[in-house]
Parts: sequence; C-alpha cells; structure tokens
Amino acid sequence: MSVLKKLPPFQNVGASLTAVLPAMPTVMGWTIEQIFFKLGGGNTIANMTGIRVWLGGKKIVEITGSHLDSINKYFKLTGNAAYLPIWFANPKAKGLADYLLGALDTSRGYSGMSIEIDLGAGVAPTLEAYARISAPIPKSADFRDTFRTLIKSAHAPGSAAEHSLAVPLGTSAGAFIRALHFFHAQITQVQVTKDSFYLIEQGLNAVMQFDQNQLARTTQAGLLSADFVLEDTDALAVPTLRQPGNVAGFDVKVTTAAADAITAYSDLLRTFEAV
Repeated sequence: MSVLKKLPPFQNVGASLTAVLPAMPTVMGWTIEQIFFKLGGGNTIANMTGIRVWLGGKKIVEITGSHLDSINKYFKLTGNAAYLPIWFANPKAKGLADYLLGALDTSRGYSGMSIEIDLGAGVAPTLEAYARISAPIPKSADFRDTFRTLIKSAHAPGSAAEHSLAVPLGTSAGAFIRALHFFHAQITQVQVTKDSFYLIEQGLNAVMQFDQNQLARTTQAGLLSADFVLEDTDALAVPTLRQPGNVAGFDVKVTTAAADAITAYSDLLRTFEAV
C-alpha cells in the first residue's frame, strides 16, 4: 500500500528566485515512489528552469521543467500543465517488484533530502510538493539499494559529423542504464556500444522512433532517446559493470546534420555510492 503525503512548504518562492525545500523529514524512512509539484499563480512547467534533488549531499536529479515534462510524456505519463511529477518507481511496470526497482528507499540512513527549483520571471508563482510513499520492502539482489537518477550533461558538436559524447554513467560502483535522452535540433542518428557490441546500431531518428512508438512510448519533438527498457521492465536496464569493480567500455555517438547544442540526461538506476 502506498500513501500520498504533502511535503513541507517551499521557501523563497518568487519570480526569478530559487525556491528551496531544505528538508523532508516526514518522508525520511519511507520508500519514495514519486514526488510531484503543484504549480499555481504565474508558475508554469516552462518557468521551472532548473530542478535539483539532493540526497545526503549528492545531486540525484538535475533537469529543467520542460525537459522533465517531455521525458514523462515520452514514457506515456499523463501530462498536466498544473502538475509535474518526478517518478523514481516505474508507473508502467507490469509487477510490483519491477515497479519498485528505481524507488528511493530512504530507510537506508541518508543524512537528508532537499529540493531546489529555479523559477523564471512568472507573476506571483506558487509551488507545492507531494510525495507518494510506501513502507520499504527488499529488492532483488542485483538492485538492492538502487534508485532512479536523472543527471544532465551539455554537449556542443561544432559541425556536421559523427561525435562521441561523454555522458555520465556513474562510477566504478556501477549503475544500470534505463535510457539516454538527447534534446537537440540536429541529431540524425545515434549509436551506442558496450565493449564494442552494438546496443543501438545506425539508429536513424525515424527508425528509432518507429520502433519506440510500436511499443510503450510516445516520441516527442526535439527529443531522441536511446531507450533500453522499452518493455517497461527496469530489470532489463543495461549494467555498466562486467563484474564488480570492472567497468565496461561504452561509446555513445551521435551524428548531427550541423553544429548543435545538445542537452543529455542519463536515466540510471544506481546506488548512493555510485552517484
């Protein structure tokens, strides 16, 4: 059973300010399945120009409101202009165990959790937060203590060519790759290899998006995702380790039709030690 909990009020909510939720004591000790924001006044999803979630002093989510909304819609989550969720669990999973693989079990003794949101120049913005939480339950051995993270990286290929992108994939402690999301204007193809084995080979935009739309996705304009959990089974996420402490070699390449400014998000399951 899960319950809905209202989080403490944000501080410093105002136009062109960074709203801060400095502590979340009412949900610590529980498993957090999702956090969602209720927007009011002049606040909009696009007005949330930076969202950062911190756990024990480490950043586990960094994303803009518009990009989070597009990724949610790609995963076929219902869009609503007045609400914006961050899912740690997988709401499209086909069973409870898989649903909870990315959920954040705060009973592990983290020192605290906080949220920062950069607000644009909206008129009298308001902001509230809620969490869906449940009692902690053990996960499978491979995914013990993992939770979903969304980490941002910026890339600026300067010409029409194939480019290798250094996207964050965790540390030698290991991680599991759910997806790599690319917001772009000029990408025409994505290729991903693990130890020289193609996970995505000659992934032309139209080919990848046809494949994704056949399954459980709704592709979005300006977003191209290298998605490794199309079956909505997070247990199939790609491990970054060959064996404990032995990191596999990944090569993430994009082909662009011209110079581009790419914002990438690494959508990972990983432990606190791997952040």
